Amino acid sequence: MSVVLDVRDLSVTFRQDGRRIAAVKGVSFHVGRGETVALVGESGSGKSVTALSTVSLLPGSAETEGSITYNGQQMVGAPEDRLRKVRGNDISFIFQEPMTSLNPLHTLEKQILESLSLHQGLQGAAARSRVVELLERVGIDAPESRLKDYPHQLSGGQRQRVMIAMALANGPELLVADEPTTALDVTIQAQILDLLYELKQSEGMSMLFITHDLGIVRKIADRVCVMKDGEIVEQGPTREIFDAPQHPYTIKLLSAHSTGEPLPIREGAEEIVRTEDLRIWFPVYRGLLRRVAGHIKAVNSASISVHAGETLGIVGESGSGKTTLALAIMRLISSDGPIVYMGTDIQGWRSRSLRIVRRDMQIVFQDPYGSLSPRMTVEEIISEGLSVHKIAAGRDTREIVAEIMAEVGLDPLTMDRYPHEFSGGQRQRIAIARAMILRPRLLVLDEPTSALDMTVQVQIVDLLRKLQERHGLAYLFISHDLRVVRALSHRVIVMKRGDIVERGTAQEIFDAPKTEYTRQLMAAAFDLRAEGDAA
Repeated sequence: MSVVLDVRDLSVTFRQDGRRIAAVKGVSFHVGRGETVALVGESGSGKSVTALSTVSLLPGSAETEGSITYNGQQMVGAPEDRLRKVRGNDISFIFQEPMTSLNPLHTLEKQILESLSLHQGLQGAAARSRVVELLERVGIDAPESRLKDYPHQLSGGQRQRVMIAMALANGPELLVADEPTTALDVTIQAQILDLLYELKQSEGMSMLFITHDLGIVRKIADRVCVMKDGEIVEQGPTREIFDAPQHPYTIKLLSAHSTGEPLPIREGAEEIVRTEDLRIWFPVYRGLLRRVAGHIKAVNSASISVHAGETLGIVGESGSGKTTLALAIMRLISSDGPIVYMGTDIQGWRSRSLRIVRRDMQIVFQDPYGSLSPRMTVEEIISEGLSVHKIAAGRDTREIVAEIMAEVGLDPLTMDRYPHEFSGGQRQRIAIARAMILRPRLLVLDEPTSALDMTVQVQIVDLLRKLQERHGLAYLFISHDLRVVRALSHRVIVMKRGDIVERGTAQEIFDAPKTEYTRQLMAAAFDLRAEGDAA
């Protein structure tokens, strides 16, 4: 097998505040023609820096040493005109979050045409025809009707398909996919992986696949390189790595998955919140007089309940109404139908009356990078709710913050630092501490582990279990990671297009799903592992 990409003794350091920080240290690997090589490891291990080094896409503060050859051409220190010919033409990239990678001000047609015009000089009808062909190739329905659409008008899966179309526009020989499925639902994730596999087979592409999800690696990779602290600690054929890992870090990664069951609910636990036929429809206004021309039916007739010490898992694809339902329960968006909190219907309450309820209902969001203010210290972030709700007057705020930081596994001595000085898992602990300092009764967990590495996910799930046991918390747990849902939830509801299509205990839902939609979700989530095991 001939070699497309050959990386030898690659080292990358960054200059920061007069210091040199080593991000990649002596990395060597190769990608053969038609082969898929996976770079795996936790955040900060150097995976993305290694990939960006292949065509010198690193910032000016980076210093690169070693050798990177593409089809025998040296990329390290290559002239800019040679690199421009390779970037997006011979070597293309797909990134993790398509919404930030696509230009929100340009139509799909314009964004794909840009690459075709730059590298192939295509214009006019020929270029438009090629754009339609590419969108059709990646599974966009009625592609001609979507050419004038903007990224925000597409779902997450559709945006990722557009990113793949852009990457394929010039028939690259090597596709670098950097966490391309992390933010997607399990069914969409399976579709994107199948699409990449089909394209690799039909186009004869090589692929460098970067991920922290080892289930995906088993499905798609021929060989695996395991990275830790900027170094490759183990590499080899996928089956060998999974069946007989040699390095302790590889063994740790392979064993990192959320297991166990939720703790039993105490007998006679009080009901925290209940909804009865809750409906959330958003009006669509049209015309000069802005009359209501219809409704977006986000949630239809949702009836749920959750008790102290209980976790209700809410699952379904993006757009199914999961987060909308939770926000309505917290009275953050309008809805119709009773919302009974601690025996009292709070649906008609106004802001002043809701203040106490909102203290008791807190939320932890998906992205620990975006949900914390970068201009506030950890102490200010965690203690903000105390001043808003005028709690703990007379007590030292720093003392209270120190107590809650210790409870969630953070060092209280770090409270004067800023969010960027913490890892992803530590930031999520800060977000949990911010919610827990108010001693809530109900915690809404909106995809709290999806942006985290597998080993960190396990730690956060263990923390949530301990907090629930200690404080009798009720959880609304929203997630597309069904393994984590199974580990935490007592009961589960399955949502599809605003409707609850199935409900039951976690065991009933996972072991004997009744609806075809639920069976599809389970197959997409767990068959990724099953197929890898059988490969």
